[in-house]
Amino acid sequence: MILVRIGGAVDLDFSAICQDIADLWSRNRGKILVVHGASKYRNNLAEKLKIKVKKIISASGVESYLSDAEFMDVFLMAYAGLVNKKLTAELISLGVNAVGLSGIDGKIWLAERKKFIYAKVGNKLKLIKNDLSGKIVNINQHLLKILLKKGYLPVLCSPAVSNNGQILNVDNDAAVSEMIEPFGVKVLISLFSSSGFLQDPDDEDSVIREIKAGDLDEFLSSAKGTMKKKIIFAKKAFERGLQEAYLGDGRIKNPIKSLLGRSSGTYISL
Repeated sequence: MILVRIGGAVDLDFSAICQDIADLWSRNRGKILVVHGASKYRNNLAEKLKIKVKKIISASGVESYLSDAEFMDVFLMAYAGLVNKKLTAELISLGVNAVGLSGIDGKIWLAERKKFIYAKVGNKLKLIKNDLSGKIVNINQHLLKILLKKGYLPVLCSPAVSNNGQILNVDNDAAVSEMIEPFGVKVLISLFSSSGFLQDPDDEDSVIREIKAGDLDEFLSSAKGTMKKKIIFAKKAFERGLQEAYLGDGRIKNPIKSLLGRSSGTYISL
């Protein structure tokens, strides 16, 4: 099984990404899952609606946003609405039987709400109770496997849902790591707004071309922003059965072909 993870930056070339997914799907029908983000679209939409997006930093130093009720309304619009349906429609135009779904639909991603989180404020930790984020506790494998078996391509995104119907923000990288074992995912392709994992976050030419999964911890200290989170969950994915990960630029033509051909990006293997 191959899982394609598409980041949420507005400068990604969705047309080029979807064309490569369509080519991949034609050769691997029933063996591909797609998970996408929409973070920058969400932030742009929030700005247009004059809704303040509040950035927070976890106790471990990972950057995220406060998922309060107002934030979650915008989240739904951007993820399950705008980006999910645009990607799905683009894939359909290329002949792919794509089905756009959020983690809410059919309880695909069932989650439990975090009772509280801690965020860094200066040198102190602040207790936050109004955050609507959660942790995935179950995946509706049955529904997704029916779709795959019938030749459909699931195009998935956050949010998730709790047993009592509460809509919860779950991190896409965390969700991807949870998908690895139940679906026997062996190859992860992760596309984002960077040429790969960079030795120097400010230098696009400093791509680390190859990493062994056992050495991922060594790169955590130099990883910045969302890349730190990607490294953490990549490590978890390998612990759950992943064999290969390709991390690279979703802004270029033929982004997936380029990664699989090892002519760009970062390659992580056992």
